[in-house]
Amino acid sequence: MLEYRQGNFGRGEAVWLQGGQALQNQALRNQVRQHVATQPAIHFAPANGFPVASYRFFLKHFADEYPLLGLENRGAWGKQPPAPDFNWRGHADDLIAFLDQHGHGPVIGIGHSIGATVTTLAAARRPDLFRALILCDPATLPGRYLYRAHRLVAPHFTRHLSLVKRTRKRPTHWPSRQAFIDYHRNKPVFLPFSDEAFADYAEAALIEQDDGQLAMRYHPDWEAQNFSQTHSPWQALKRIQCPTLLLRAEHSFLHPEAVFRYHSQRLPDVVDCMTVAGRGHMLLQEDGDGVAEHCKHWLDSLTPVPI
Repeated sequence: MLEYRQGNFGRGEAVWLQGGQALQNQALRNQVRQHVATQPAIHFAPANGFPVASYRFFLKHFADEYPLLGLENRGAWGKQPPAPDFNWRGHADDLIAFLDQHGHGPVIGIGHSIGATVTTLAAARRPDLFRALILCDPATLPGRYLYRAHRLVAPHFTRHLSLVKRTRKRPTHWPSRQAFIDYHRNKPVFLPFSDEAFADYAEAALIEQDDGQLAMRYHPDWEAQNFSQTHSPWQALKRIQCPTLLLRAEHSFLHPEAVFRYHSQRLPDVVDCMTVAGRGHMLLQEDGDGVAEHCKHWLDSLTPVPI
């Protein structure tokens, strides 16, 4: 369903995935632009620390109808350490350059957590590259007003958070995928994961080494850097021009109901807001089938816009 690709589109040696039914046979690969005219590609941006392929359980619901694309976060590009000042706007620049270089736009941008916020930043800057957005519990600074001072908060304050310090100490090598699963299974963030989501994560997160050990594809230093540079989507969302579905997880620690209502009431009419009942921040891993159903129903409701 998804195949790895590697290359340099002006932002360094990058890694991305592509696939979907429309890209599976070589004859159709040569007709991608013609296909996009009636059915745009989906670009998916994952949560921090999660490679794109760890969402196969979710993306499979779109593979028969849409070409699929997914630029990896720089944390999964290779061994190059993060520059101290590299932030989420830099990730948005990566996405813009990727879509520009490969001629995939305008796409349907789907993102989860940091992936949702980075997609929003990119779409606000380059609305011509996006047909629609689906933003799943986008990562943000807490509260109603703190996002306005994000340049002061991140990374000067956030880099001292226990989450950032713990992330830097994550093990980077594992004797087996089962050992990886056993280590993570009882940690709070992973408890609600479906078995399929956990299996996809273990498969995508680890790369076999010459000595038989398994190494993390997404380096903890990048994961910690991303946490320390947390951005918010709210200002960018006010400038969004394309149809957008903003999904809040009912039990998300990032989006308390009153705070989410405050922000959502200040967004343009093109943004539809919805709460996914009974789920937390990792709503896709908790109920990939249900979230995909919400997304597809909303996409089906959109009036086709010719290119």
